Amino acid sequence: MSTVTPARVAASEWIKLGTVRSTVLAYAAIAAALTVVAGVVVVLPSTNTDGATGDQLLVLLVLVEMLVGITGVLASTSEYSAGTIRSTLAAVPRRVPVLTAKALVHGSLVLALIVPGTLAGYVAATVFAPEDVGSPTDPTVLQGLGGCALVVTVTCVLGVAIGMLTRSTPASIGVLFCLMFLPVMVTVAPEVTAFVPGRLAQAVVLADNPPEAEFLGPVPAAGLLVVWAAVAWGAAAVLLRRRDA
Repeated sequence: MSTVTPARVAASEWIKLGTVRSTVLAYAAIAAALTVVAGVVVVLPSTNTDGATGDQLLVLLVLVEMLVGITGVLASTSEYSAGTIRSTLAAVPRRVPVLTAKALVHGSLVLALIVPGTLAGYVAATVFAPEDVGSPTDPTVLQGLGGCALVVTVTCVLGVAIGMLTRSTPASIGVLFCLMFLPVMVTVAPEVTAFVPGRLAQAVVLADNPPEAEFLGPVPAAGLLVVWAAVAWGAAAVLLRRRDA
């Protein structure tokens, strides 16, 4: 009977995550950034008419995406740079469970940070801008918070998958930059870049996007984001099984 089970593979990933100090610090930074994002989201309903708060949220969202994505990348590429990937794949010969465990462990941790981050952000907003705090049931707040949860989880999975695909930290970060950051900052051919993860994330989180920006609706944008993550994971799984460590 094989002793390699999904639970044990996931447990090994938790051990790796907790024993690497830089990863722990990265997740602490993500938690802090999510707190600020949540604080901005809950004041959106009273300030979104001038667009300034929405712009601030967009900048913060991109920052969180890059933090989450890079952490996901490092979950994959650090094993290749350290050479420990050989031991990992020798212990898990089927290989794909390794990729799945990395995505699940890091994705679930990021998603779990949304809850305390949202609570802390809401408390901070009520302290520093009590007159601007929107209702938790306001559609703008709900879309912002729900969209952020989806975006950061998808970004983490993308980071893990891209790291496995390239096996190089600089190359993976470069790909993430092109997918998540560049389309938001360089608004060229919006009808084309509307299908790229960075602008899909913007469509999912922000409720007040101008029509000329050619954004998809929040529901199709959310679905396409999930498709991006699934395709990246599938490609990484195929290559992981076919090539040498």
